[in-house]
Amino acid sequence: MPTIRAKLVDLEEKYRRLVWYSRTNPEEQSERMEEISDLYPDEIVKLENCENSWQHGFNSGMLAAARLLRAYALPNNYQKTLPPDEEDQEPLIQTRDTEIHREENQFPFLDT
Repeated sequence: MPTIRAKLVDLEEKYRRLVWYSRTNPEEQSERMEEISDLYPDEIVKLENCENSWQHGFNSGMLAAARLLRAYALPNNYQKTLPPDEEDQEPLIQTRDTEIHREENQFPFLDT
């Protein structure tokens, strides 16, 4: 049985793809769009038959919510070491609290 976190990661990926699909000119990315259509045929029909932007707005809201909830679902002892960037000499340590803080400050984060 998948964990809540794994399910949220799956939902984030699904809605990231659907939001990207809505924002993309079909002539520019036909192969990737076809892949997404094959993965989510019902959702693509809803997107293509929606006369207003309600379905795209729903998908965008789901993407933002999945990203935020994914951070809340991290274990309390979560720790990730990031390599130093140009300004920092030491690696950065991300914790559950720093991830939550970042996601809350970026909410709603809708980049695809």
